[in-house]
Amino acid sequence: MKKSVRCPSEQEKAAREFPTGRDYRDAKMQAQDCADMAEDIRSSLYDTAVSAMNIAGDESSKWATIKQKLANSELDGYRDVVELRIKAAKRYEECVAAEQEAKRRIEEKHRREAEAAEAKKKRNTLLGILATVLVIASVLVVNLVIIPEKNYRDAVALQQAGKYEEAISAFESLNGYSDSETQINETKYLKAKDLTELGDYAGAVSVFGSIKGYKDVDILLKNDNNLSAAARDTKYSVGNYVTIGHYPQTSEGTDSTLIEWLVVARDGQKVLLLSRYGLDAQPYYKEWTSITWERCTLRTWLNETFLNKAFTTQEQTGILLTNVDNSRRQGYSGWTTSGGNNTQDKVFLLSYTEANKYLGVTYDNSNNMESRIAPTDYAVKHRAYSSSNDKTSEGRAAGWWWLRSPGEFQYSAARVHTGGSLSGSSVEDSSGCVRPALWINLESDIF
Repeated sequence: MKKSVRCPSEQEKAAREFPTGRDYRDAKMQAQDCADMAEDIRSSLYDTAVSAMNIAGDESSKWATIKQKLANSELDGYRDVVELRIKAAKRYEECVAAEQEAKRRIEEKHRREAEAAEAKKKRNTLLGILATVLVIASVLVVNLVIIPEKNYRDAVALQQAGKYEEAISAFESLNGYSDSETQINETKYLKAKDLTELGDYAGAVSVFGSIKGYKDVDILLKNDNNLSAAARDTKYSVGNYVTIGHYPQTSEGTDSTLIEWLVVARDGQKVLLLSRYGLDAQPYYKEWTSITWERCTLRTWLNETFLNKAFTTQEQTGILLTNVDNSRRQGYSGWTTSGGNNTQDKVFLLSYTEANKYLGVTYDNSNNMESRIAPTDYAVKHRAYSSSNDKTSEGRAAGWWWLRSPGEFQYSAARVHTGGSLSGSSVEDSSGCVRPALWINLESDIF
């Protein structure tokens, strides 16, 4: 007997389950009935979906229902259901988009109406106040609106005429009136763009640098080769501080802090850097003996231990191997000791002549603020000496630091005293600050 089921796939299954053969009389007929019923049900599902599509119009909810009808697995592979599913999905997305756009327009209309109503309310309130205190309000309008607005327009005119400095001053005098603060940035931006077109990249970088984050300034400084080169030149100008490498600077010694360097000289794309602080404490040589820079343990320490601890392999590629002059003319003329052979070093100490040239170090000037430095807490922890009587320009206790030149005797080395003058110290003294120097190549990729 035929099963009473409504699912087409179950009807088809029932049709397959009827046995065949002479002993089962009407089995074939019942199987055919099941198959026909499956087709009728599937056709009914199909027709229902198609009819719904014809009257769905532009309502996304109706198309969502149609999608569900067509998604019935019983319709898989049936007639043009694949095409109908695609069409229903597309119409659903189109209707959703249209409805969202309509909703947005309604919301936008309501927003504008609300803003208009609010503006009208404010105007009415202002009119009421003006009617009550006409004289006072007139003065306020003149002083707070009319005059600032006129000055604002004058500032805009100056900006448009390319008189940027005058425009900036005019906008600044408005003390935040309207969007004057934004207009200050815009004026600087326009000035920098003009300087760029004129080829004054250094000037452009200087102006752009004052409005970083505004519009596309950061992108221009990074991607424009001329501007990035000018920015690099500005950054590595003599007297500026830059950072490269890391070294412990706390007393615990567990940190890896960026090293600050003073730019003391520039030769084309080569820059001489000198550490801002005394980074460590080391003896010039580990025992009392006659010695020169060539053979001292401090030179070895700088070019091995310090170099590898402070700089990554990539950073080291930007540090130049320097021909270090150790001739007598690099030392103090009042001493007759020998500086030894010249060397090649990546990291070295300044000679007396270089310290004199770059920092004004002399034998008798014990009040030289330019050459005084403070040791880091890490250096102090490693026995670097500092004097509470001699302060740096930052108000910190100054330490003394080694030079590579020999001292008055061959078993001593030159140093810069806490007061900033030249003196000497026995080579095994371990309380001296290490103030490394190095030449870098600005054409290296890391810069």
